[in-house]
Amino acid sequence: MKSVLVEKADQAEQLLRSRIDARQHLMPFAQFTFPGYQPAGHLEKLALALERLESREITRLMVFMHPRSGKSELASIRFPAWYLGRNPEREIISTAYGA
Repeated sequence: MKSVLVEKADQAEQLLRSRIDARQHLMPFAQFTFPGYQPAGHLEKLALALERLESREITRLMVFMHPRSGKSELASIRFPAWYLGRNPEREIISTAYGA
């Protein structure tokens, strides 16, 4: 049986690892800032494309997905926060079209 101090130390270590992972990658950031977030496979691919955008491996990205596919939560809400947290000196222009 673990002591209370050991359990608290384990919890603190796990939280620290989660924060480090969230700082480095978009999907863990989305899951850290939105507990219970369960992304589908296509959103994992979108997160990787957005990470490539952040690293300037690609310079432009257009996202076309069906309504209610989860793209807005990831690309319009979580990504700008993650991106600006990593790059406070940069700016973002975001646009969307709606009927």
